Amino acid sequence: MQSMIEIAEAIRNKEKSASEVMDECLKTITVLNPEINAFTFVDEEGARAQAQIIDQRIAKGEDVGPLAGVPIGIKDLFEDVSGMPTSQGSMFFKGGPLSDRDSVMVSRLKAAGAIPVGKVASAEFGTDGTGSTQAWGDVHNAWGLGLSAGGSSGGSSAAVTSGMIAVCSGGDGGGSIRCPASFAGLVGFKPSLGMIPRYNGFSDTTSLGSLTMTVGDTARYLDVTAGPHDSDRMTLPKVAKIYEDEIESCEVAGLRVIWSDDFGYGAADPEVSAIARAAADKLIAAAKLQLLDENFTCINSVEAWTGGAANSMRCWFEAEGLIPDRIDELSRMPRWLIEAYRNQTSTDLHRYKIVLKTLEEETAALFERADLLITPTVGTTAFPTEGPLPDVRGLLDSDLDLRKMLIDAWTKHSPFCMLANFCWNPSISVPAGVAANGMPVGLMITARRHSDEIPLRLARILEQVNPWPRNAPGYE
Repeated sequence: MQSMIEIAEAIRNKEKSASEVMDECLKTITVLNPEINAFTFVDEEGARAQAQIIDQRIAKGEDVGPLAGVPIGIKDLFEDVSGMPTSQGSMFFKGGPLSDRDSVMVSRLKAAGAIPVGKVASAEFGTDGTGSTQAWGDVHNAWGLGLSAGGSSGGSSAAVTSGMIAVCSGGDGGGSIRCPASFAGLVGFKPSLGMIPRYNGFSDTTSLGSLTMTVGDTARYLDVTAGPHDSDRMTLPKVAKIYEDEIESCEVAGLRVIWSDDFGYGAADPEVSAIARAAADKLIAAAKLQLLDENFTCINSVEAWTGGAANSMRCWFEAEGLIPDRIDELSRMPRWLIEAYRNQTSTDLHRYKIVLKTLEEETAALFERADLLITPTVGTTAFPTEGPLPDVRGLLDSDLDLRKMLIDAWTKHSPFCMLANFCWNPSISVPAGVAANGMPVGLMITARRHSDEIPLRLARILEQVNPWPRNAPGYE
């Protein structure tokens, strides 16, 4: 499949019309979505109308932008698109009214010429690593139908890796872009917090970004969407960089690297670790990096994430009168989180803050002696769509038992991603290789805060020396 940039340039150069590209995209979605279940809403009429407008503007000689006519899928979490619903993956909001506004990120994508085709599935409220919800069912990974495309941006990864579309938006509050990218053999970038304005400043750990097939696409997406906006008080000033140029020219030779595949508490599967390490060694040699002879260990922050998410959801749902009466409408993970942490106290919440402060200090010390942290993205390859956890409701004696099970499961599945969320670092997952079971493995590169050009440049170097397939086998 053509990349986002290739599509945009073909339209800009009149090699293809935006309408032709859109017709091809919608036809592919019609054929593949029934088995993949990535899209929860498709606006065929609106997408075709926007494509015609792009063609008319090009015929008049207008510059329609760097994403001219590119179809894009928007994650159905908090990002509003005018004329489309926003369900947040939940029965609470499924069937709700169509939005009458675009989020800041969507408005910037549209201004650059992109055309939102529809909404792609999200784990309910972004809290699950599987993408399976009561509202929309299971999202399937084209690398193995019946296996998860990851979460919470599982609809995004499934849509891109299956070739339905070249690019989808994503959001990452605990690995929700990078984990799906690893499971689906894609590029998934979580920028430094504040690079792209968010929906409502809901979380101080969530960054918006993209899932794409190429590093160039990721860089152009960031160039189009980054920059401050008063609706998100954490946004950063506009940087004097063009990331699409930086991925080809940023100087990285001599940067110091620390490799870790366990953080001292969450070892990756040995095969996953070996594949990621082999890709890391290729990158270190090609980029002339300096590998330091030390491991990185840090405090386990998983409970701070799960406990904090549970508290935020409970307060929100209670304030809106959604629970306890409608708690059975919640998907498995958000319900488990609420049940597991129903008895947590203000002391528990303060304890999480102490954990995060410790993590911040450990991460700051890391980046005093090194420039980069390289790890596997996820501790495993893709698991079944229903997730790695058994249905334990009614089988455990207490919420503390359920809490321990959740912490253990998250620690095994995703021990590496949350650091960059809690400490606001740029972090990218790129394909490292394929395991014996035929499923992709991701390599994650995390850099010092606000140095987003560095992981992007390194991802580009790896793309050149260790190229990966753009789509899942059989979906090229």
